[in-house]
Amino acid sequence: SRSLQRARDCRRGLPATLRCTLKLRTAQIIWRTGEALYLVDRRGVPFAPQTTAEPELVSIEDTQQQPVKLGTVIASPEIIKQYQRLVELLKARQLTVKTLQLNESLYQVTAVVEREGKQPIKGLFLLSGDISSQVEIFAGTLASKGESITERIDVRVPGYVYTK
Repeated sequence: SRSLQRARDCRRGLPATLRCTLKLRTAQIIWRTGEALYLVDRRGVPFAPQTTAEPELVSIEDTQQQPVKLGTVIASPEIIKQYQRLVELLKARQLTVKTLQLNESLYQVTAVVEREGKQPIKGLFLLSGDISSQVEIFAGTLASKGESITERIDVRVPGYVYTK
């Protein structure tokens, strides 16, 4: 798995010393912009290009296709945890997330949720709000009205659910 990267730097010094620095990075998410994929560590720093998505990692798709530069922060550690938490909460409801899509903001997230034998449905979430209740409302709406909903369920506004 390429989700772990090791980098070492060794220098010889005097008197007869060897000083080595070892950096280990573990990918927390996959960041997609256009056709390019990047492994991103827990600090929100992309550290390696990737050729294929890894199913154990949350996949984030930047629909605005902003350029990514290796070694620069693209998302805070807190927002990465929020992405992972959203996917975990949906998974706890037996809902499988194919990818998370970002459009205008890092906090407005569209979760593309798989449905057996049907087209995936999009759930629109606002991570600056109560994610648990948004997931509960999304799952309840999908369970009760899922047959009539073909495109999306928007739960970003507290107290309201918009469907299409």
